[in-house]
Amino acid sequence: MQNNMEKKHYKLNIELSVEKSNWSNKIEKLTDDSFDLKEDGYYFGRSKSWHPDEGEVTLLNILSADETIDLQDKKIYRYPNLELPRQKVDLLKTKFNVKIIRDAELADIHIVSDKLIYNLLTLEWSTSVSYAQMFDVFNTLKQNDQLTESGLYKCKELLSVIEKDAYIHINIVKDYRYMSLVSDAINDKISSFDIDGSRDMIIRDNNIVVFNQLRNTTALIVRDVEINKIISEDLAVIGEDQFEQVSKMIQSQDKDNRTLAVEMLANCNVEESFDIVSYLFFWYYDWFKDTNNWNNINVKTLRKRLEKFSGGKDHNRQWAYDQYITFLIAENKLTDFIVKKTIKKMYDSVIRNTFGCKNNVFSIDLESIYLEEKYKNLIIEKKQCIEI
Repeated sequence: MQNNMEKKHYKLNIELSVEKSNWSNKIEKLTDDSFDLKEDGYYFGRSKSWHPDEGEVTLLNILSADETIDLQDKKIYRYPNLELPRQKVDLLKTKFNVKIIRDAELADIHIVSDKLIYNLLTLEWSTSVSYAQMFDVFNTLKQNDQLTESGLYKCKELLSVIEKDAYIHINIVKDYRYMSLVSDAINDKISSFDIDGSRDMIIRDNNIVVFNQLRNTTALIVRDVEINKIISEDLAVIGEDQFEQVSKMIQSQDKDNRTLAVEMLANCNVEESFDIVSYLFFWYYDWFKDTNNWNNINVKTLRKRLEKFSGGKDHNRQWAYDQYITFLIAENKLTDFIVKKTIKKMYDSVIRNTFGCKNNVFSIDLESIYLEEKYKNLIIEKKQCIEI
């Protein structure tokens, strides 16, 4: 899978000091010894975030796009950090006759995790410039008479060896007490460029090896989440008639009861039970955490699938209910059943809690709350499946 998005990244150190710089008529000038260029991996643009988001990760173009996953008789290579329990891998072996191998080059399918893909990118608080912008920096130094003859020759040499689509981090190396008009000129020029974002996105060091292996393979590359979906197809579905029972178990004061409920949810068909499972996980996350199996591999797999639904929630504030519904819509898992459950919970926890239930002047009943029309069309029909 060839990726055309990456561009070479370089780090250009410009050292400013009494020893490295040349002083003529009280003007500091750079010599050829002032410059040190090093390759620094691949450049993927700028980010406004502390961590790469989903859109930025797609720039890596690693995952096989919109391809049917045929597991029958395939050889599979597993990358590290997968949320894929061994017992579920055994189900794959039994159902599809797959073989797990240790040689990536011989595999038909590579399984990767989101963690591995996200960790390929380093977000660095720096500003890299394009080849053309680096030329402008050099030209400014030349116009300011801040280059010796050897320094000018070095700039021309750098322009000849760096690819024209590369990006370069120009790094000033100097003692903080060292005053330099050259440093000011470089920083002022870079500041004048229209550069969006606050961090460079770079793949470097050992991650380059993994990235090159993934982008150059002819194997199908799929996320462990997708494999877990396939494994779950034959697992039991939690039905709507079981909602109250499982909900009570999750909120039980008995830790063993909560543990049993979490184990049942972790081993069900999560995709077909998604509305119910996500609802319980979203609203009762702290109950989930306080169980004996929170760190078991099956439960960790469930946690990975429901990652966006995790964290404690304020049941008494309306924004959390909006958030849950929008999360379900993004997953294409919004059902009429769970909309009604969400409205009932919001009525009990938000409306009655603030409005009161014995008001003799104004009245708000459960039927007064409804989903906006634009969201009603996003409700899906659940498949009829065998329930637990």
